[in-house]
Amino acid sequence: MIMNKDNEKRMKEKIDFFRHNEIKVHVELVDRTFLNGIIVKEIDKNVYWIIEDKLGGIYLFLKDIYDIDKFKEIGE
Repeated sequence: MIMNKDNEKRMKEKIDFFRHNEIKVHVELVDRTFLNGIIVKEIDKNVYWIIEDKLGGIYLFLKDIYDIDKFKEIGE
């Protein structure tokens, strides 16, 4: 999936909101895998550092994100 400019802007706004408010997120990637964790900082333009629950600290590239939302525990 190629991200259009409107969708890219929307994803960036969501990432920045979750990051600034230290909200745990569920990230669905374009390859349909997912990540759960806290986005710690922006490393470079469109590159973030996330502390993922199982993988630890990893890079997260804006172009790899299909969608991002607040993490919800089972039953929430």
